[in-house]
Amino acid sequence: MAPTLDQLLSALAAHQWPMVVGILVYVVVALAKQGHLSTWLAAHVPSAYQPLLAFLLAQASTATVAIVSGSPWSTAVLQAVEATAYAIMTHEVVIESARKGKELVKPSAKILAFRALKTITKAA
Repeated sequence: MAPTLDQLLSALAAHQWPMVVGILVYVVVALAKQGHLSTWLAAHVPSAYQPLLAFLLAQASTATVAIVSGSPWSTAVLQAVEATAYAIMTHEVVIESARKGKELVKPSAKILAFRALKTITKAA
């Protein structure tokens, strides 16, 4: 369940800071997974750190959803660890074996796409 603006405003009014932080983390993670920000991350985060970033974003996203849904923070953290472990195992077993370790979209292509988007944005 995605958090709503009403949830954010009521959490702010009630000074429920874990909920506020959780909703804001959810928004940041959602933005990082798509559009301009994801291509920027691909261009600026070294490839050695991208798995760690993905791991931390998955942790933050899963814990945030659990907190917004009303789970205590300790349960949310445990659920995040479990979900992330399953995601990593599934990725390694299914995706990596299907593509035999090869990248389908080369990182250099992502960087070129980012630079082209940056040029188009400046021209507009």
